[in-house]
Amino acid sequence: MACACKQHKAAESDKSEQAVDRYVSFAGIDCEGNAQKLMDHLLALTEQPGVGNAFWDKFRQQYVDYLAGKGLKHDPLYLLHANVFYIRDLFEEQGDEQGLQALDELEELCF
Repeated sequence: MACACKQHKAAESDKSEQAVDRYVSFAGIDCEGNAQKLMDHLLALTEQPGVGNAFWDKFRQQYVDYLAGKGLKHDPLYLLHANVFYIRDLFEEQGDEQGLQALDELEELCF
């Protein structure tokens, strides 16, 4: 029994020493860079008069908290993925073809 425990601890130690990128399947694709570009585009759009609302204010706050290292640690790719349907609705509502194209690309390559 003690041996199994030592093996478990050794295995856990090995895991913690390996730096594994959670997006390793996207090797060669700049998912983080593309997510950041889309995030910048989305935030600029939601700052326009008549476009933003309480939902987008909360979304922006989650992003600001991520940048400040506070709250949930959701990076731009995660935030965009978790809210993809709302983002698509916004882009369609606003007739934002550039945003839709960027979102389609990110969905196809990185989600």
